[in-house]
Amino acid sequence: MSVLKSLLFYFLIMGTLSCQSLHVTPNKTSCSQLDWFEIGRADAVQGKSVIGWEKQQQQCLDFNDVNHERYLAGWNSGIDAYCVRDHGFIVGRSGLSYERVCPPSAEAEFLKGYELGQRIYTFEKDNLQISEELDRLNTALKKEKKEAQFSQKELSRINRLETRMELNRAMIAELQREFGTSARQ
Repeated sequence: MSVLKSLLFYFLIMGTLSCQSLHVTPNKTSCSQLDWFEIGRADAVQGKSVIGWEKQQQQCLDFNDVNHERYLAGWNSGIDAYCVRDHGFIVGRSGLSYERVCPPSAEAEFLKGYELGQRIYTFEKDNLQISEELDRLNTALKKEKKEAQFSQKELSRINRLETRMELNRAMIAELQREFGTSARQ
């Protein structure tokens, strides 16, 4: 019986070791036909870091120095389009984060737009939350109205929320004017 146990142990160990020696590589594909310049440009225009090529490299069987050079050339071309004030405004207003990808020479202009856009995004997000709260309060008031009970506290809350929403709208309009005015200068 001990010989049988020894053989079983031997096969178990050998099976484990052979499984460890099998290195399963992820499904890599041939990428030689891809337009690496365009891939790099697209990554940059989306605000992705220049090291995006590393992810591409991991997915390709045949990624090489020429692909890398083309990717970097595309990325440099795209980052010039990304790092402008108007695009910063769009990125900020969309609520997207800025990954500090702009070169120092272009970052200040990008950030001017980004910060204005981000401020508008904050006011718009607040107005969305106010709108949801007003809907909830109005639904509650309709139920109370049936019972002929109006809560002064809830009516006061609605008035404050509506006032805040109007102030947010005024700030948004002012920031949009500021963006438009400084764009013409």
